[in-house]
Amino acid sequence: MTNYLPQGYKLNSPRGEYTIEAIIGRGATAIAYIASFDSGNGLISKRILKECYPSYVSITRAESGDLLCESRHEGKFSDVKRQFEISGATQNDIRNIPGLTNLVPPILDRIHSNNTVYLDVMNFEGETWENKKDISPAFQPAPL
Repeated sequence: MTNYLPQGYKLNSPRGEYTIEAIIGRGATAIAYIASFDSGNGLISKRILKECYPSYVSITRAESGDLLCESRHEGKFSDVKRQFEISGATQNDIRNIPGLTNLVPPILDRIHSNNTVYLDVMNFEGETWENKKDISPAFQPAPL
């Protein structure tokens, strides 16, 4: 199995079911996916699902989706998972600062599954520089 969860993979939480649609990218501590979320009320929404999967810890993925860590790295992996959860709570704390409410997406859920932690990040599907067609020259990002 690859390092990533496959398209169509189902992940359950007490709040509903996530279905992996695509991989967004990989960072030092997480893999980000686009997932559809079905809470069972007939509405399905798109979410960003971040999976704690540090690139600097020796981990493999089983066919079941579980992350398997070498015993010598279990302590480090546990520490990273704890910090990953704290980062989600901190993101929500920052969101509650007046003036930042609409700038920071909320963490809607934490899911413990596959021997790791997932954060459900609300997906606003907003505008980005990449998809903006008619940007005024005054607002163009400066070249690096």
